[in-house]
Amino acid sequence: MGELIVVSIPGEIDEQYAWQRCYLNVELMVRNKAKGLADMTKLEGMLNAVNEIFPMVTKRFSATSPRLLLKGDDGLGFTRWMIRARLVINTTDSYNNEI
Repeated sequence: MGELIVVSIPGEIDEQYAWQRCYLNVELMVRNKAKGLADMTKLEGMLNAVNEIFPMVTKRFSATSPRLLLKGDDGLGFTRWMIRARLVINTTDSYNNEI
């Protein structure tokens, strides 16, 4: 396995009646090249592919404002980058109704 993407919603969700707000994390992991060097070409390719899907907006949720947080070498042979985006979730059934 040379590349990996992990999507998570860390922490707690801030309830605001029908809407919930939190953050969405997308972690990009690529196996380092020889001598522990990061494979920047693969990381940048993954970053561009993920950024193309933002903003994600549906009737049920929206993920916007992605920001890149560099994390670096994980000590296990991978370089990790993290994208953090704002996530708003509609918890009502109103998303089924036409506006």
